[in-house]
Amino acid sequence: MSDADKNAIDKLLIEPTSKCNLSCAFCPFGKRVIKQHDSNFDDLKTIIKKAFIFKYFPKVEITGGEPLLNNDTPKIIRFIKTKGATVNINTNLNVEHSILYDVITSEPDEISVSLDGLEQYSYQKYRIGGSLKTVLNNLKYMIEKKKELNTVTHINLSFLLHRYNLKDLLNVYPFAKKIGIDSLTIRDLSICHNIKVGKDFKILHSQHPDTNCYSPLKKIYISSSGDVYPCCGFRFVERASLGNIFNDSLDTIFDSIKYKWFRSFFPDNYNQFEFCRLCKKYGSTFEQKFFTHTNHN
Repeated sequence: MSDADKNAIDKLLIEPTSKCNLSCAFCPFGKRVIKQHDSNFDDLKTIIKKAFIFKYFPKVEITGGEPLLNNDTPKIIRFIKTKGATVNINTNLNVEHSILYDVITSEPDEISVSLDGLEQYSYQKYRIGGSLKTVLNNLKYMIEKKKELNTVTHINLSFLLHRYNLKDLLNVYPFAKKIGIDSLTIRDLSICHNIKVGKDFKILHSQHPDTNCYSPLKKIYISSSGDVYPCCGFRFVERASLGNIFNDSLDTIFDSIKYKWFRSFFPDNYNQFEFCRLCKKYGSTFEQKFFTHTNHN
């Protein structure tokens, strides 16, 4: 791999677990179509150490699966912070109250909470099996602890727009501001267009812009079992694994013929991959982040 290729990568995505407690529409984790696996703290440390030997990552995103199902997640946040990277974590927040204090005191730079409705009916249409009451109680606790401990963590609400929560759209921003959320991200998920889940479930569709894709050139995704993928989308295509970090160094993996071959199709010649065509056609077509106050960084 050339230095230019290596230097272009600026974000590492890791999953403490591939398990999830919800069955969200269209999510392979929720559909249990991939092997369920938890990483322990030692394995997560190994992943981070070997990744940072390869290069310094200014940004690390903790995703999954539901990361807070793994009790070692707060410890790995602290460990990553010692490397000088910013740490963001994605969560559905349908988790036990007991882990939240450790999460807040580990001081991730951002916690992004999925909240796709302001009533249980609209919320559960996508977050199947989720409890809005649990999420709101956990949010309230985190916001209170953040203020009490004066932590720097930025709390974001991620609102996935679909036909059943349209009526919540006008209210979600004032709601977020009122309870003390730092920002609100609104996005659609057009990959759900014309697919039904349960009774008459559709998500709004608009044509994906015809743009190049730089994701595999800028990110690395490492699964809970150590498999290395070129982006979060290909995490769900087992044969797309470029190697395993427990068996080889990232230098070896990224200098491999398979990796070089795959990268050669990006950013503008990736249409031969069926998954990329679907992502381009039906992927998220709109995403906008709104800050709820003016004195943000």
